[in-house]
Amino acid sequence: MKQLLSAIILCILLVGHQQTVAEKGNGLIGKPAPDWKKLRWINSHPLQPNNFTNKVLLVQYWATDRPLCSHSWLSLYELQKVCSRGDFLIVSIFRPNPSHSKTLDKISQTLSQLEMKFPTAIDMEGGILQKYELGAKAYNQLPSGFLIGRKGKIRHIHRGTGYHLGGGKSHQRCQRSYKKLKGQIDRLLQEPANEKNQLTISDEGLGKLRPDTPFRKDQIQRLFPNCNIVKDTSSTEGELFPIFRIRKDDQELLVINPTFDHQRIFSIEIKSKVVKNKLGPNLGSTYHQVYGNQLNANCSPGVEEQSGKVICFAPESERIMYVFEGKWHGPDGELPPPDILRLWEISKIIWKP
Repeated sequence: MKQLLSAIILCILLVGHQQTVAEKGNGLIGKPAPDWKKLRWINSHPLQPNNFTNKVLLVQYWATDRPLCSHSWLSLYELQKVCSRGDFLIVSIFRPNPSHSKTLDKISQTLSQLEMKFPTAIDMEGGILQKYELGAKAYNQLPSGFLIGRKGKIRHIHRGTGYHLGGGKSHQRCQRSYKKLKGQIDRLLQEPANEKNQLTISDEGLGKLRPDTPFRKDQIQRLFPNCNIVKDTSSTEGELFPIFRIRKDDQELLVINPTFDHQRIFSIEIKSKVVKNKLGPNLGSTYHQVYGNQLNANCSPGVEEQSGKVICFAPESERIMYVFEGKWHGPDGELPPPDILRLWEISKIIWKP
């Protein structure tokens, strides 16, 4: 009886210890992502978690002697392509070890050799590691990934192993980790964005931008206070004219074109899925999803810079047009047949006052 009682007590203590470790390991889940202080950045200007409003963000933390395997990096690049379109981004945080023997030039060379393309912060002293891991022994758990949801809170933590598909039975743990991470990303991407900060196009305009908005940088900046307004030039039939590019987080959201006299707005071109369409279809939607199997009477073949594309007015709208792109080897100036056109996707949404 004493032996049985001792076994029960030991079991209770072990379970309690495991729960304590698990709670400590997941202590950041559900909490706002800690800031990244003033770190040095490669492949990007300085960033902070709050720069990524309404996005899903994966922060991949690694170190010189705790690297992420090449298979996992390749899988992350694939995830960026598959889940991207403006809603999912990956940031790398790198801890050189020992930090005193690494200059920024040497670190840049190391990242260049690894063909690192993600924005990468350099955590020389490991301060961000402590903020994200809640323990001095956390270095042994690298590489670690932190998945941050649209509201800036950490929703999933992955520690100590890579994640990728393939590799056979010896990589089953990595395969399970990849599937779990991909499932978490897909679930977070399905969560609605914060409507207060969401840019939305409708027949009336884009956000607070209206048909009578002047084509002036100060006026447009006032309507998009959290964006970077870049003045640029474009051309049609050899004629140059000014345009405004609206960017956020190094991504182009839209282009604003002026009227002939450069006083008013002639059109807006939506370039990112960050901008939502109140009518429903967004970038990437197929022709079939918008119009079904029939050839729509409000569609026409594109001309000049839109050659090879198909332009259609949105159903029940006289201001919003969809530009469809796809593969077809037919003659220019003709619409593809419905069985070809049905798979073409919206590459651009155009709004005209």
